[in-house]
Amino acid sequence: MTYKQAQEFKARVRKGEQGSLIVYSWQRLRELRRQQLEAWKAAQPQQPALFVLKDDFRPVTQRTAVRRFQEPTLFANVVAPSEG
Repeated sequence: MTYKQAQEFKARVRKGEQGSLIVYSWQRLRELRRQQLEAWKAAQPQQPALFVLKDDFRPVTQRTAVRRFQEPTLFANVVAPSEG
């Protein structure tokens, strides 16, 4: 393969380079790899969810047990009876 032929394939070859006759067209390799990945993804079965996922609408401070313990709100709205 000549340098000009390699350039037509957009292969990575240095001018005057000698050695292996294997010349890779990186665009072609990328295209083949992309096709392989698409075929692999299409072959993978989709697993349905076991239950319906629900969004958590609680305040950020109430979403984890640690934060609920740090900032309890159970009696936050209850007014303590005044003594007297």
